[in-house]
Parts: sequence; structure tokens; C-alpha cells
Amino acid sequence: MYTNAFMGMEFMEEGNIVVQHFLYSDYLAEEYVFESAREATHFYMACIGFCEKIVDFPPTIQERQFRKFILDEFGYMNYQVNIY
Repeated sequence: MYTNAFMGMEFMEEGNIVVQHFLYSDYLAEEYVFESAREATHFYMACIGFCEKIVDFPPTIQERQFRKFILDEFGYMNYQVNIY
């Protein structure tokens, strides 16, 4: 599990699911289900890389930038988001 100032993120053993737990969200978790483990791995590693670039910002700014990053960079991918 990867954690930082605004979220925790885990790569599920199924191989094609990434779950994010946001500290400042009303939801328990956001589950991203991809068609393949390769797509999920790419998503997970890209998210970690982006989080490392924004670590010096306040947590609320980090979360806003991170959510924009997901929409901008992964909007083309075919995945399902389940919110719990």
C-alpha cells in the first residue's frame, strides 16, 4: 500500500484493480477496475510518480491536482470506477 498526506492507494491481488482511499473525501474508497493488470499497473505507478512530484504542496492542493491528473491522463482508458 502506498500512502501520502491525502490518500492511501493499494494494488489489489486480482491484478486489475486499484483502490484509493482519500483522507478528505466523504467516500470510504474509490475502486478503479481496469481491463488488464498491465493497465492497472501503469495507472498505479503513474499515480505514485505524480504524487512524488507534488509532495511539497498542502494536502488539499495535492488532492485537487491529483484528481485533475487522473482525469487528464487516464480519461482515454477503459476502466470502471466504483465508489464506496
